[in-house]
Amino acid sequence: MFAVVNRTTEETKVKAAYVKSNMLDFAVLETLVHPSVDDPFSGMQVKWAVNAGPAMMQPAVRSRDFVYVESTGMTTMSTGERVGFQLLHSIYLPGAPELHKYKFVRGNMTLYHLFWQKSDGVVELYIKAFIDLMGAVPLCMATMLSTSGVVLVSKLGEYALMKKLNWLLHQRGEIVPSDRFKLCHVCSKIIKSTIMRRRTCKVCMSKCCTRCCVSTTMFFVAPQSQGVAQKIVNVCKNCIQTASFINGLDVAKDELLNGSKQFKAYVYWSTTSMTTSTLSLRM
Repeated sequence: MFAVVNRTTEETKVKAAYVKSNMLDFAVLETLVHPSVDDPFSGMQVKWAVNAGPAMMQPAVRSRDFVYVESTGMTTMSTGERVGFQLLHSIYLPGAPELHKYKFVRGNMTLYHLFWQKSDGVVELYIKAFIDLMGAVPLCMATMLSTSGVVLVSKLGEYALMKKLNWLLHQRGEIVPSDRFKLCHVCSKIIKSTIMRRRTCKVCMSKCCTRCCVSTTMFFVAPQSQGVAQKIVNVCKNCIQTASFINGLDVAKDELLNGSKQFKAYVYWSTTSMTTSTLSLRM
């Protein structure tokens, strides 16, 4: 549920870029129910999104936009099991008319996502979808367009890990990297000075060897363009393991208490100096 809930436009754009969806634009129109520290995953918002089809179909199929209510939260079944849910349902909103001048076709959808944790590290996902793309779209093409968006939820686990790494980044204080240590802080292997300069964990700022460092893609909202950009950075295996064992519920509560650290992390990635590549993704 930590990866499902996205309360701001910035978080949703970052999520769309990470899971590689075909979302072109997005906005939170209104928040009807705000989350609380006691129930950080609960919420209800009115949202607007524009989706394009796969690249090979875009010349032949116009983009679809949707105005919908999204409700998220946790509930208890009659068996005592806790289940997370995400419900999306299209609505008619007089203040959000169809955007014919942009050649968008207003679609309709109803989506049900149920997240059932069966054991530690194992979550069963149930999806039910009713999608009407409107317009003259062949059935086979409409089916492909609809399913391509629904199956993206399989990447939510990886996205949650990225959010937790961002949270860890702002849990630590200011750290000044030091070249005094010649050992990898993960495996204690002696590493050469040339490698030390290139292999620094961007989360804990410790030196690590190539085997103990993982190239991870971090996404953020570029303040100049409001588009989404990405940077490939080095993260040590210790930080990845620590992040994977963090309870997303605890992180969500902390963000509500102390302000969203996710947005602060986006600012960090957009301003920090790195030797790795940067790619802008406009949305």
